[in-house]
Amino acid sequence: MLVQDSPVVLINIYAPNKTYEANDFGVAECFKALQTFKNGTSPGNDGLTAEFYHVFWPTLGHLLVDSLNSSFEKGEFASSQKQGILKLIEKKNKDKRYVANWRPISLLNVDVKIASKAITLRFEKVLSDLISA
Repeated sequence: MLVQDSPVVLINIYAPNKTYEANDFGVAECFKALQTFKNGTSPGNDGLTAEFYHVFWPTLGHLLVDSLNSSFEKGEFASSQKQGILKLIEKKNKDKRYVANWRPISLLNVDVKIASKAITLRFEKVLSDLISA
């Protein structure tokens, strides 16, 4: 089953006495995000794995980053980047005949995961300024 996502936007973050502006993604920033991914995980519907991006990053990294930045400027991912595959996975040692013994997973393309992780890493830098203990 394929699903479509909503438009994407980068936001500026305002904390007391500080402003964090949403700048374009950088090649190093996206590579750092890619390095956090485990090898051997399932790819999205484009079939490109994290290992593929690791091997071809020197050649394709800047192209991917340009594509992601263009998507954020337009406020929308490309149609292929908005697609995911929903799959049901059976729970171990459970009776497969019951729906409650299955769990859904969403397989997203690695390029979108890179953008998502890069945003997450940005948030990690500012969360302490936004959340008081």
